[in-house]
Amino acid sequence: MKKITVTFDSKRPKINGRITNPYSGNQNNSGRHVYVNREFVLKVDDRGFSHDDLSVWEIIEPKDRKYFVPILAQGYTDDEDAWSIQPYIKLNWNQTQEAEEIVDELIQKYNLHDCHDENWAMHKGHPIIFDYGMV
Repeated sequence: MKKITVTFDSKRPKINGRITNPYSGNQNNSGRHVYVNREFVLKVDDRGFSHDDLSVWEIIEPKDRKYFVPILAQGYTDDEDAWSIQPYIKLNWNQTQEAEEIVDELIQKYNLHDCHDENWAMHKGHPIIFDYGMV
């Protein structure tokens, strides 16, 4: 895996030197800010705690990993805000009943208390969870 660097020297963070853009779905009062470029999604949490997405990613069994967008890197800003990086992927929001059943099983299996319909979509014919940190 290639090295990923993140810099927070402006309102628009950079990943590997490339400027990111705020995701249009950002909720100003949520404490989570999402930035994207053509390769990556950067999530920054300024609520004073981390969902620790990387720890969750590390316990997911290899056979289940196709259902989760991987965490490529995680860390803290100088202001101690937690951040994590995932690859940018195209999502299809046409969730099926069969896919929902798979996601429900994964939520139970990995104790994902904060995973809901807005945290997963379809990708290449199967469900994929992109926000799975534990609260």
